[in-house]
Amino acid sequence: MMEDKEEAINNPNFQKHIHKIPISNIYYMLSYALDFLEIDEDFKIEYKDFRYTIDLYAHFLLKEVNVLLKRGFLKGYEAMSESTAHIKGKININKSIKRQSLRNKKLYCEYDEFVEDILFNRVIKSTIISLTKIKELNIKKKEDLQRIIPYFNLVSNININNHDFDYSSWNRNNYHYKWIIELCKWIFRNYILPDDRENEDGVAKTFTEKHKNEIAKLFEKFVFKFYEREFKDLGELKGFKVHNQRIKWDLNLNYDEERGKEYLPTMVTDIILEHENKQLIIDTKFYKNILDTNYKKKTLKSSHLYQIYSYINNSKFNGEISGMLLYASFDEDINYQYKIQDKIIHIKSLNLNQEWEKIDEDLREIVKCITF
Repeated sequence: MMEDKEEAINNPNFQKHIHKIPISNIYYMLSYALDFLEIDEDFKIEYKDFRYTIDLYAHFLLKEVNVLLKRGFLKGYEAMSESTAHIKGKININKSIKRQSLRNKKLYCEYDEFVEDILFNRVIKSTIISLTKIKELNIKKKEDLQRIIPYFNLVSNININNHDFDYSSWNRNNYHYKWIIELCKWIFRNYILPDDRENEDGVAKTFTEKHKNEIAKLFEKFVFKFYEREFKDLGELKGFKVHNQRIKWDLNLNYDEERGKEYLPTMVTDIILEHENKQLIIDTKFYKNILDTNYKKKTLKSSHLYQIYSYINNSKFNGEISGMLLYASFDEDINYQYKIQDKIIHIKSLNLNQEWEKIDEDLREIVKCITF
């Protein structure tokens, strides 16, 4: 769950640890986390100048917009209305009288017009403009984005909100917009959306704080998508399931007391892997230090251990259940295993500051927890 990551990633010394992650590895993580993104080997030369994921997003956005410019913007019918001397569409008599249009020999008409000023294009334009205002953005990418804004002259600039992404009617005519809209949604929710929560100083979150939060979200989504793409219903692991779910508390139904049940915290898993009669519940963690230090003694973070313990003990899976705390690490490697009341809990790190091939290998190794 994302809530418990915030305290750690707001540590001002954490940024230097995030920069230990090679930008190439972030690129690969994005290729899994964001659908439709394919690895471009030629791109490896360019991304070495990037500092933040926002630079990568600007690159992807530019690439997709250039494709749209060659293909032509998607158009749609938009409702228009005006007082005009040339009748078109539907005449609104009441408004014509109210606006005294008849005195000027005009009628108030309502009609549909086939235009490129539709929501999809408005979202893209507004995302581009918002990106150019981020001072940390790679200067070359910022200049490239500014150069393409004039191509959107016939498109309105809007203040994007979450409801602008509530769209599911993808079809053959608009499907080529799906990836770029998903990209705009990710950028909006991580870098543009005003964050009502404040940092420890009581002020709005800075770009650096948003960047750290975004990397933590990326890690969680990447791990989920990696297993979904690489293992779901493949070969010898046919029937392998990847999902996440809300786990309900295993309440005693014979206990009549009803008061207070609505105050029980929600248990939402990050990743659940299942194969045959085995289930592994994985909770991803993104912290500067994996272990706590109490009175000069290193210990596991107790709240994390309690959390995964609650998950596995309340899971309704009919089979062997185990849990794992999977920590993103930058140079620290851990691999512990405990058996508590007949259930196994793994404490493992995934070093993001290593060759991508080794990250791939380490993630595949985890699957053996339920396949052997």
